[in-house]
Amino acid sequence: MGEPRSSDQAADGEDGVGEVEERVAHNSAAFVAHAEAVIKVAMIRLMAARLAGEEIEPRGPIGTEAARRLADDLKNE
Repeated sequence: MGEPRSSDQAADGEDGVGEVEERVAHNSAAFVAHAEAVIKVAMIRLMAARLAGEEIEPRGPIGTEAARRLADDLKNE
C-alpha cells in the first residue's frame, strides 16, 4: 500500500484522506470495468446461442442487461 509513513507525515496529514479518496476512485473504476466485462461475456453467450439457432433466456440482471444491449445494437444496424 505504499511506503511506511514517518511520524512527521502522520502529523501533517499526508497520505490520509487523499490516499483514501484515490483508492476509492481506483476501486470504483475497477468495479465498473469488471461489470462491463461481465456484461460483454453475457452478450457473447447470447450471440453464440443465437448463431447456433438456440433460444436461451437471459439469466439474472446481468443477462437481462446483456440482452437489452444486444437488442439495441441490432436495432441500430
